[in-house]
Amino acid sequence: MKVKNLISVLFILTAWMFFFHDLPGQLFIFRDAFPLFYPEWKFEAQVYAQGYFPLWNPYEYLGLPFLAITLPAAFYPLIALFCLLPFDLGFSLFIAVHYLLAGGCMWLLLRRLRLGPATRSLGAISYMLSGYLVSMQGTLNYLIPLPWLPLLLLAFDHLLTRPRLRTLLLAAALFAVPLLVGDPQSEIIWLLILLVWLLVRPSSKRLPPRPALFLLAGLAALSASLIALQVLPALELGPFSEKFSGYSFAEIPRWSFPPSRLSE
Repeated sequence: MKVKNLISVLFILTAWMFFFHDLPGQLFIFRDAFPLFYPEWKFEAQVYAQGYFPLWNPYEYLGLPFLAITLPAAFYPLIALFCLLPFDLGFSLFIAVHYLLAGGCMWLLLRRLRLGPATRSLGAISYMLSGYLVSMQGTLNYLIPLPWLPLLLLAFDHLLTRPRLRTLLLAAALFAVPLLVGDPQSEIIWLLILLVWLLVRPSSKRLPPRPALFLLAGLAALSASLIALQVLPALELGPFSEKFSGYSFAEIPRWSFPPSRLSE
């Protein structure tokens, strides 16, 4: 069985390497990757290299709060890739590694669901290189949380059967990722996903619904406390943002999903 698992993992790694075969010379430029994230993160890497914390960006407008806009992902551990490596290589590797993580985390979740090695490989590769994930290579604040969602579901599933502090801390840290990288709407979506998971995965070994809901509420509260250093500056800056003041109805349909496209 261990050999089958190894082969299953190698299939995922091979698919990832095939997709990113020219990674050392590749620079992602699609949509916001190059005009927005590349300069923001390069400035962040330079500030960290000088031994400072990136609180303020003097190069945008006449100066702009940097940490508070959340897009720099200043507390996200994997930014070490472009802070420690040559920036262009680290920037591209940062994006590519998240696809590999997506495949690996989905493989672990499917193993938890007791699916066979071949099914795990197919599911992991299908998620890792799905149209949605590949399209997110240009909107990196949306891409970064996606690999961690299967791992969050895995940790939450463990919590429902055997609540432990270390599992709760892991789940809370994973649940915090969207807010940590500037994707707050995913927090609401993930909360709904966890609620659905709680309902569709019944078992005699699981917590009853009421304790499970209290556990989920505690997880969300712990998650918010873990990233207070990121959330509080963003809340202070928020009232000065156009998004906080709201959009007109004429603006909203520009970004809506027409029902006629459901067939796609």
